[in-house]
Amino acid sequence: TKEKISKIIFHRFWKCFWKHSINFKPHFWSKTVHKSNWFVIGPCGEQACSRSKQETKLVDFSTKLLEKPSVNLPKDIRHQILRILQALVDEFDGEFEDIVNLFKVCSKFLKIFTEKEQRVHLVDLFVKIGEKFKQLQHVTSLIADLSSYSNKRLNEYDYDRRLAAYKKINDAGYLELSSLEWTPILNLMLYAVKDEDLSVRSNSSYSLD
Repeated sequence: TKEKISKIIFHRFWKCFWKHSINFKPHFWSKTVHKSNWFVIGPCGEQACSRSKQETKLVDFSTKLLEKPSVNLPKDIRHQILRILQALVDEFDGEFEDIVNLFKVCSKFLKIFTEKEQRVHLVDLFVKIGEKFKQLQHVTSLIADLSSYSNKRLNEYDYDRRLAAYKKINDAGYLELSSLEWTPILNLMLYAVKDEDLSVRSNSSYSLD
């Protein structure tokens, strides 16, 4: 029945939530879930509502939560949503077209997010998308390289990876990217042209030109 399917989807979301949440805020989550009516799938039978449709519903709901204005979405909750989305993508059994909106929304946030921890979680989500959908691995790898930090020095960029990624794009890589794949790269560079680091700023500006 429709009610049974809704319960299955509800359970799958909360399973991911409990596994990946930190500093649980019950008032925020209970209010958000009850207001959204996200678990109402619509008129379909139990046979028609496949696993991939359930997973798409979960990703869509989590993506909409991620888009909430900062004033309505505490920073730690946004981190939790990004971690949940990583888990949902990892288990996703559908096609990329089913969650393309997630890719577009996350691309926008590459220009907006300013806090390091948020950007790290966001880039980790792109990496997870690339691992799941191999056709996007080349662009998600570029995103990871352009956002990388040193493993040896705290808060210092990994200049070797970043500069190698800029070179790859500027040499010929830009010709291999589709308009959809360019979206996160452009947003990332529009963010980077305001960076305090001169090499990052100048390379981003050159790539945009």
